[in-house]
Amino acid sequence: MLVGSKNECERVQDILLQAGESEKIVGFVSPQKTEDPYFLGTIDQMETILAIHKPDDIIFCEQDIDETVIIHIMIAISGKNIESSI
Repeated sequence: MLVGSKNECERVQDILLQAGESEKIVGFVSPQKTEDPYFLGTIDQMETILAIHKPDDIIFCEQDIDETVIIHIMIAISGKNIESSI
């Protein structure tokens, strides 16, 4: 799962494609409210998104998200067998 703006998610997805890791992407989460169907939802809905989609990994696009928000989410998911990276 990638968390960031559409442009940043696409950029990171391209990097993962080149590395042969694209099959791990279960979806995209926006840092802001949006109606764009590209996203599974927003950071505010993260708990529900994680419960439904059960990703193994979350990659945060730090350019789009405040560090404190990333840290808060990383703490919230600790112990849930979800890897996270920035």
